[in-house]
Amino acid sequence: MTTKEFYNMILGQHGKVLEGKTIEKARISRELHDGILNDLSFVRNSIAMAIAGDNSEGVKKCAVYLDRLQLIEKEIHAMSRDLRNTTFDVESYRTLLNDLFAFQESISDIKWHFFQSVDVKWKKIDKQLKTNIYRILQEVIENANKYSEASHASIEINKIENELRIDISDNGVGFDKNLKSNGIGLQNIQMRVTLDGGTFDLETDTNAGVKIILVYPI
Repeated sequence: MTTKEFYNMILGQHGKVLEGKTIEKARISRELHDGILNDLSFVRNSIAMAIAGDNSEGVKKCAVYLDRLQLIEKEIHAMSRDLRNTTFDVESYRTLLNDLFAFQESISDIKWHFFQSVDVKWKKIDKQLKTNIYRILQEVIENANKYSEASHASIEINKIENELRIDISDNGVGFDKNLKSNGIGLQNIQMRVTLDGGTFDLETDTNAGVKIILVYPI
C-alpha cells in the first residue's frame, strides 16, 4: 500500500466516524423529542390542569401522573445507560403497548380504541423497529391530545402476510398538510418509518380528521 492509498484510507475511515456521529446525534434528538419531551410535556400540563381543579378528583389524578413520572425517570436512566434502548427488551412488548394505552384511557378526554392482532409476534420483530413504533405511537397520542380536538381515536396493529400494518385515525379537526407537513413531529415519524424500510401514508384536511397508515416488511 502506497502512502497516498494509506492516507486516503485513513480519510475514508475518519469520514465514516463523522457520519456515524452525525447519525447518532440525529437519533438522540429524535429520542428526546418523540419520547422524553413529549411525555414530560404532557404529564406537566396534565398535573397543572388537575391541580387547578382543586378537588379530591384532581388529587387522585395527580397520583396517576406521579406514577407516570416515575416510569419516565426509569426510561431516562435506561437510555443514559444504554443508547440501544434496553428499556424495550422487555418480556412482553404487547404488554408495554397495552400499558401505554391504559394510561391514556385514565387521563385523556379522547376515547381511545387500541387493537393489536395476536398474529403479530413481537418477539420475532427487530428491537429497533419496536422502539421506533413505540416512539411513533407516543408522538401520535401526544399530537391527538394537544391538537386534534377529537372525541374518538383509533390505533390498530395487524399482520397481513409478510407486512406489519398500523392504522391510526381520529375524528378531530385535522389540518392542512400543505401548512403543517414540515412540523418536526411529522418529520420524525416519517424518518423513523423510512429508516425501518416502511411506508408512510397520511390523509387529512381541515375538519376532516386524520388517517395515517404505516406498513413495514417483516
